[in-house]
Amino acid sequence: ETLWNAPFVCASHDASDVFNYGNKAALSLWQLSWDEFVGLPSTKSAEDDQTVQSERRELLDRAAKDGYIKDYSGIRQTSDGRKFKINGATVWTITDKDGNKTGQAVRFDTFSWVGDDGEEEEMMVCEGGEIVSKKSIAADAASDPKDVPSEAEVAEASAAVEAQAAEVRRLKEEDGLDNSSPEIQAGVASLMEKKAVLADLEERIAAAAD
Repeated sequence: ETLWNAPFVCASHDASDVFNYGNKAALSLWQLSWDEFVGLPSTKSAEDDQTVQSERRELLDRAAKDGYIKDYSGIRQTSDGRKFKINGATVWTITDKDGNKTGQAVRFDTFSWVGDDGEEEEMMVCEGGEIVSKKSIAADAASDPKDVPSEAEVAEASAAVEAQAAEVRRLKEEDGLDNSSPEIQAGVASLMEKKAVLADLEERIAAAAD
């Protein structure tokens, strides 16, 4: 339930490049129901163009080779063909206990709608998986100072990120676990959630300052 309502888009496909999971934000972004999304070839998430599909394949191959990729940006499209630009995405490879690839996943909390004229509208995912315009968040923050996070809130969120990152390192270094273990995968998922909370607080502070 935590991942389903998380303040970021999260989706995964199996080793055959067929979607097998999408959280609430992912389904909202691609404008599909769970039954429509799960089972859909992940190639459908990008434009049916040789250059675009080649770039997508290269990205996934790099993630498979290196284990993960951070800060990825690229153009994708919704089920009705509306284009959007992913910003700062993390793509990682999912493996079984023997290190065999079983799928790949992506996570990002901001993206931009791309118009026919190239103009971009920045969007972000909030708590509960709701997708909203950054402009509306900035306007709300400006009109209600109570919504601006305090330094204590930011410090607490930052400390939570550091503590979870340390726990993932401990599991790897002291317990000898690798990325295929359920404990590591759960720990990384929790770390991403805490990073998303921190990023949201920082975004709200930046929006109020503009």
